[in-house]
Amino acid sequence: MRFLAYHGTDRERAEKILAGAFRVKANDEHWLGNGVYFYLDSSLARWWTTRPTRKFGEDVHTRAVLECVLEPPGRILDLRKLDDYRWFVEEYAQVIDYLIEKTHVERSSFKKLRCSFCDYLYKQYRFDLIVGTFHLPEQPYLDFPRTPDFDQLQLSYVETQVCVFNQAAIISKRLMEKE
Repeated sequence: MRFLAYHGTDRERAEKILAGAFRVKANDEHWLGNGVYFYLDSSLARWWTTRPTRKFGEDVHTRAVLECVLEPPGRILDLRKLDDYRWFVEEYAQVIDYLIEKTHVERSSFKKLRCSFCDYLYKQYRFDLIVGTFHLPEQPYLDFPRTPDFDQLQLSYVETQVCVFNQAAIISKRLMEKE
């Protein structure tokens, strides 16, 4: 499976990435574990460069977006697929108590549990990457007007992120030109 994916960052950092590799800064609240993050939507990568958070180690002075081709040589966990999602849910039920005991993360700390669980999956099953979807209806990038009855259509925007654990999955990268 091949993905065209986008990484928003600072221009200076983008140049370093192009000359070498991505640097992973560990954080216990990453969405899908500790890896390199991409959006499948270039507009979200651009948006992210306007709203970075120091929590994830990003200071953006000059905005840049890298377009990368991801082609994992090994295993993929794609939570957009029902079978993968079902397996993810079942695995979570089997290991959550073990993870809480091992990591000492509070059961109510959902971001930390999600990150710990995804890191566990990477280590246990050697996934090259995880594709995750997030329904976040209150995100600032959804600030355009909708009619009062729009929600009755039952169509929603679902944000997709990719967390790459194995950087060998990143087979090409280029700096996108300004629009």
